[in-house]
Amino acid sequence: MIYTYAYQYNDKKNNTMCVKKSSLNILILLMSLLFSSMITQAKPTKFPSMQDGITDTVGLLSPNDFQSINSKIMALEQSTGAQLSILIINSTEGISIEQYAYEVFNAWRIGRLTVDDGVLVLVALQDRAVRIEVGYGLEGQITDYFARHVINDYIVPFFRAEQYAQGIDKTVDVLIAKIKQEPLPAVGKTPFYIAKQAEPIGVIDIIAAAVIGSALLLFFWGVISAVKSSPIKAGLPVLLIVLLTGYFGGFDLSTGNGMNFGEDFLREDLPRWVQMLFLQIFPSWFSVVMIFMCFITSIMITIGFLFIICYVPSKFIKSAKLKSSLLSGFIFGLFSGVFIGSILRSGILGLFGGLIFGLLITVGFYFGIIKPGNSSHSSSRGSYSRSSHSSSSSSSSSSRSSGGGGRSGGGGASGRW
Repeated sequence: MIYTYAYQYNDKKNNTMCVKKSSLNILILLMSLLFSSMITQAKPTKFPSMQDGITDTVGLLSPNDFQSINSKIMALEQSTGAQLSILIINSTEGISIEQYAYEVFNAWRIGRLTVDDGVLVLVALQDRAVRIEVGYGLEGQITDYFARHVINDYIVPFFRAEQYAQGIDKTVDVLIAKIKQEPLPAVGKTPFYIAKQAEPIGVIDIIAAAVIGSALLLFFWGVISAVKSSPIKAGLPVLLIVLLTGYFGGFDLSTGNGMNFGEDFLREDLPRWVQMLFLQIFPSWFSVVMIFMCFITSIMITIGFLFIICYVPSKFIKSAKLKSSLLSGFIFGLFSGVFIGSILRSGILGLFGGLIFGLLITVGFYFGIIKPGNSSHSSSRGSYSRSSHSSSSSSSSSSRSSGGGGRSGGGGASGRW
């Protein structure tokens, strides 16, 4: 949004007032533009999480169609190791279908690591656009020409007739037949892989370093204290654990320790060095211990921080009303800041929103605009529910929650119906 301000000074007596008004309006304009640019820059593309062989975010497929097509996809993965994924969304929200498919492919890591035998079929229903994205390992069979042929001969005709399930089913059959013609490596254990790449040091790195460093100090302090009190009783179990860890390959940094993060946000948001510590450098038993120690340390740091925040102002503020107002504003601001930051995926906006909300609550309590009391209203927050066919697919013997580590080759084809 662009604002245009025009001022005309016809009276010298009013000149000073006009200048002041102009300066105020320009200040408001600059703050508005700054806040708008912060929101625009801090709102990254958020992709759906992979649910299964098919991720249908709009409920386009019936439960029976979903189960039938998904079973073919999972059978292909079990027999060949190749991963075929179908993503159905409403719109790419202004991003080109090619860029959206490429980023989803790499975010989901479709296909096996180093083999790159993955294929993504992206359907944007409202945009009436479709894209077949192909991994490096299958570009020999599924060429751009072949992908365009599949779109023009199978997807477009069926989608124009609004026979979406039939079009997707035929497309899956053709792609599976073509994938099976590629001499792929045998199905085996996926090599150790960390998808998160190294990034510049940020706030989360500093927080993680403080928590992990404190947890390590707390752990070794406990071990040293135990050794000092009874060296033989404490030293023998520690020595035995270290020897067993080394014997079973726990220090082999090329394979990892066998642990994986169960949640997507841990793989996406935790810094690479943190993931390497817990999944590769630390032995599995030590990773479990450190996770527990980090949890305890985080609670201790949080309590200490809250104590400092609450104790220090109380030494300088004598008014009980102001103290309670500031405490209420701090608590509400803290929770609102965390909520805003998690929704917008931006620490800066979370901090800014928390400060504004906390300030409003403080002022409201202090001047009596907001009065504490019991509320008879109850609130609940809705939870995301998958479409009806997701529950039916969960009973299947095979499911997939994430890709294997493959990369998109950038090849494929796009089309519209």
